[in-house]
Amino acid sequence: MRGRADAYLRVHPSKKVGYVTVLAHSDNDEPIEVELGDATLEVVTCRGGAALIRLVEGKLDDHLVKGRNAFLGSAVSLGGRSSETDEPADLFRV
Repeated sequence: MRGRADAYLRVHPSKKVGYVTVLAHSDNDEPIEVELGDATLEVVTCRGGAALIRLVEGKLDDHLVKGRNAFLGSAVSLGGRSSETDEPADLFRV
């Protein structure tokens, strides 16, 4: 893993569905990269932000971002797709 964050992976026992939770540390200023087998998940969020990512059959299916910070905007980039808010957001979902 690259970046200052905690990341957790939970995989369904019988379906090809997994959830990645990323909790960025308050002093993290760089993209967070999480290695998932032969793929790399990159999350760009504000300091102290968080993301919940759903993977189905190894591909990005959905994501939810909690990234409110009074001093910074928030954005997330996952699997080559980008989602951004024009202004700081408390909750953002595709």
